[in-house]
Amino acid sequence: MHPRFTLTSALGLGFLLVTGAQTNAIAKDGYTNTPFVKDVNWNIRDAAGKPQTKDSPWHVHDPNRPNPVKVAGGTYLTTKPPADADVLFDGTQESIDKNWDGQGRKKLWRVKENTDYIVADSNNIVTKKNYSDAQFHIEWRVPADRKCGGQGGANSGVLFMGGQYEIQILESHTNETYADGQAGAIYDQFPPLVNAARPKGEWQSYDITFTAPRFDKDGKLLAPAFFTVLHNGIVVQANQPLNGPTDWRGANFYRRHPDRLPILLQFHGDPIEFRNIWVRDLAAIKETQEKANAAALEALKAKEKKPEPKKLDGMHGVPKVKGTLQATPPPAGADILFDGTPETAAAKWVPENKGRQLWPVKDGIWIDSNGTDVLTKKEYGSCKVHIEWRVPADRKGISGQRGANSGVIFMPKKGWYEVQILESHSNPGNTYADGMAGAIYQRSVPSVNPSLPKGEWQSYDITFLAPKFEGNKVLRKPTFTLVYNGVTVQKDVAVNGSTLSRKATLSPHPVKQPFKLQFHGDPIEFRNIWVEEIKD
Repeated sequence: MHPRFTLTSALGLGFLLVTGAQTNAIAKDGYTNTPFVKDVNWNIRDAAGKPQTKDSPWHVHDPNRPNPVKVAGGTYLTTKPPADADVLFDGTQESIDKNWDGQGRKKLWRVKENTDYIVADSNNIVTKKNYSDAQFHIEWRVPADRKCGGQGGANSGVLFMGGQYEIQILESHTNETYADGQAGAIYDQFPPLVNAARPKGEWQSYDITFTAPRFDKDGKLLAPAFFTVLHNGIVVQANQPLNGPTDWRGANFYRRHPDRLPILLQFHGDPIEFRNIWVRDLAAIKETQEKANAAALEALKAKEKKPEPKKLDGMHGVPKVKGTLQATPPPAGADILFDGTPETAAAKWVPENKGRQLWPVKDGIWIDSNGTDVLTKKEYGSCKVHIEWRVPADRKGISGQRGANSGVIFMPKKGWYEVQILESHSNPGNTYADGMAGAIYQRSVPSVNPSLPKGEWQSYDITFLAPKFEGNKVLRKPTFTLVYNGVTVQKDVAVNGSTLSRKATLSPHPVKQPFKLQFHGDPIEFRNIWVEEIKD
């Protein structure tokens, strides 16, 4: 991020501006005279509501803090913007002029001649529109001939809420620096889980899900900010709560700020290149959903009778949006659970019902059949699961929950938390909205419906955070983020109990279990299944 930053007022809002060069750096590109990074337990609070906090072993920008291991195989995702996204840069100067402001200096970055990318230059730029919770996609590149060293030469950042919460951009494929300042880091607080950086001259992608902090009317912090980040398709930050705003050499604490502020792209003196920038306003989408839910409840009360099943055609606040299959190859280190071969299926899975055969593999496709669910042989806790599935094009008899039904179930032996699979593009029957594709079954309705037609492959990228218990006390509920065909439809959804029942409550159980794919009587087809474990 920043060698030196100060808070400055621009357009009536507080933004961060570069005002000087790096000073007093120790020999190993870092600092040991800075505050300690705080170790905050947001699940344990005192009577005043303050979280349990202690010093971690590491200084801010500590050169002795280990850098994360490199993970090869990440591929930048040049994802097309969903229909409900704000397209901030589409390769044209017109989109820059329309959506960005030069942060009071009136200089906007320019599209390089005969290309579809812009080059960072002269000053930061900020979006003209303000955002809160957001799904943000950006592609960036360090020029191949750029000389880099530590924090110098190839430095930028994506900063939310007017410049207060940063995901660092840096050349980190060969360039070493302090761990909380490399690419994918939550600057000055949390290094990435792994180093997924690609070489100079190659395009890279960030897919960032940001949750803004919450304050009460008196400015008291109710909930921290959170980041989930995919760097070149690899999870490097998993629903990570922030200790406060990010800052160079800082140990900042939360201070109340407006609910919505611009997104900032940083100019750090280096000509970083950017393209394909878009954002989904998740706060606005959620607000629309809540209004639709409230209106539906009022309508049900007025009828004074049992509610009718919810339809899948955009009613009840589940609008259809354009989704795109994300056929993401497994990164290095991932557990490959199905690669199109019967040998892998047999090595990684077992039928749940004794006396039943494992599902058959035909032409590289695993077909849900044989009257049994299938369980992974290995047990998992928190993890990211990628799975691709489709409903056969010639499947008949589909109506509501019948004809094209399956599910991905976590903790099935004790717990049971299911992400529903269902034909939800043109299903002629009525069904409940928390039972459609992309739903956390019977618990959470997807924010939008990006389903694709029968016969087309679809993708789930599920980030599952396993529950945590201390005796009978629940420290963390099972939590889901689901990206369905490239669209975030569930974000940081905490489940209060088993999805087998809407009334079930959460009770302690083993936090490492197999996960399973459900046989519901329908021949759903699967391919390209892999899982990455998350250490938390």
